[in-house]
Amino acid sequence: MEKYCPKCHKIFDDMKAKYCTNCATELIAREKRKPIPHELKHKIFVRDGYRCRECGKSNKETSLEIDHIFPLSKGGTTTEDNLWVLCRDCNQAKRDTVWKDEEIKITKNELSNLVNQFHDAEEKLKQATNENEILDYKFKIKKIKNEYIPQTKNKLNNLIQEEAKLESERKVQQEENQRKERLFKKLYVELDDELINELCNNFSLNESSTENNLRLLVDKYSEKEIYSEVSAIERELKENDIKKSFRELLFNTLDENEVDLISNNFNLKKSKESVIEYLIYNYDNKTDVDLLINELLEKKNKKIALKNILHENFSDMDIFLFYKYFNLKNTNVVISYLVENYSEDEIRSMKKIY
Repeated sequence: MEKYCPKCHKIFDDMKAKYCTNCATELIAREKRKPIPHELKHKIFVRDGYRCRECGKSNKETSLEIDHIFPLSKGGTTTEDNLWVLCRDCNQAKRDTVWKDEEIKITKNELSNLVNQFHDAEEKLKQATNENEILDYKFKIKKIKNEYIPQTKNKLNNLIQEEAKLESERKVQQEENQRKERLFKKLYVELDDELINELCNNFSLNESSTENNLRLLVDKYSEKEIYSEVSAIERELKENDIKKSFRELLFNTLDENEVDLISNNFNLKKSKESVIEYLIYNYDNKTDVDLLINELLEKKNKKIALKNILHENFSDMDIFLFYKYFNLKNTNVVISYLVENYSEDEIRSMKKIY
């Protein structure tokens, strides 16, 4: 057993003490509180992000404490959903406003005493014999009836309303903690380690364990935000797997001639790795790559055929005229230039003009 002050909340182990040494308020006896286990404290600190749930200050800004949402004296329990982090100032402010039971009891007693005084004064008024006594009792009766009782009733109603509001807020907070605990368990069960690690990396979480990271995650973000990110990561992982398989397939099937063909056509670095990266970025499957290669081969063969035709049909004068018209470096590159930039019909048209 221990005693505590209902006004300043100081705790006394001395059961013989009757009054608070701070404020002289009469002490109340209660069962001695059991300390919150260290592991549970750590779990609550991580879940709440080492921040006060009221003002948002972090452990770097102020001293933090673990507090019961529903007080033990009102049937609250030392469980995750009934604990939260408060800074010392907010916790003290909460004590000043939350612990209203004693104040309500005291106010009820005051009201009861006033009613008794009222009835007592009425009885004494009946027995009064002189004018002064009659006046005093009438004054007292009117004062109690018109001022003291209404004021005390108003005070009591305000206290009850405040207590009801706080009860509602505590219930909302407890429900929020329960929702977060369910979401934490859901994520812990449904997601594999790889997905959880990616999720924590994307949200820049770096706690010491997967459990701590998930608790911090559900405290900072909504279920919708988390699962939206999960979907994006799953799509990315799936795409990476597809690209990995595609890369392996291309690496095993592309020959040197095909690599040269593609690198020359797209001005790529002449390496198998560079060509494969280009293909993976621009094409979805091997069928599309095969179509590309066939198209490039056909294009290459047409250029070879056209080059042969020009060599057979172009005179030195034709070459000289094209050399002058396009302002080329020398006459040796004329046919290659025409083959790379024009079709056979276009070349024939230009030749007629010249």
